[in-house]
Amino acid sequence: MFSKISKLSMVLSVVGSLFLGSTMALADVFLYTDNDLKFTFSVPDSWKQQTPVSPNTRVKFVAPVPEDYASCKVVAEEDGRFKIYPKRLMGKVMKEYFNADFWEKEATRRFNNPEIRFVGTSSGLDKGDASMAQVVYYMNLGEGTEPVKMYAILLTSVYGDVRYTMICSSSYKSYPKWSDLFGSIISSMTLDERYVAVPTGHYRNFLADKQNPIPRLGIGD
Repeated sequence: MFSKISKLSMVLSVVGSLFLGSTMALADVFLYTDNDLKFTFSVPDSWKQQTPVSPNTRVKFVAPVPEDYASCKVVAEEDGRFKIYPKRLMGKVMKEYFNADFWEKEATRRFNNPEIRFVGTSSGLDKGDASMAQVVYYMNLGEGTEPVKMYAILLTSVYGDVRYTMICSSSYKSYPKWSDLFGSIISSMTLDERYVAVPTGHYRNFLADKQNPIPRLGIGD
């Protein structure tokens, strides 16, 4: 078991009648730690961890309000295409490779009948530059039941040689109630440092050293 959950207290910005209106509340949360891929994030302690069923999903948490279908999960996939890029260029990488065309394909791969509502490439997932999308889709509940219209926010970031994607979603009609809390969960994501602070090296200013003149020798000495 490579992952563990520990309990602590932190201030979460929460909304809706379930979370004391639009006030700031001191809530108990779970800090989830993935010891393999070195990331953490926090969810309210009332949320329940589920066993992931989709490929590459590291963990999924579900809110205790079944009719809203609110949940957040982290997907991690190996992506070593950009390892040669310095950190300062990763923002350009996200804009070029994780644009609207990428999200059209990604949403089709993940969801039923998706509709992209918004794409942005000026986001960040902790230390990683990120691309973000908001998607409407339909979740099938089983034969004989009507699909549920859903709304999801997705952030993806290539950090080191791993692409992390955090997905938070709920039923379409309940999304306004959960959106602020989703933002708090996403912003709690932390990634282990993968880039050195001074990628080209930190050199001592040797020109400031005390000069030791070299004696000149005459011809024949």
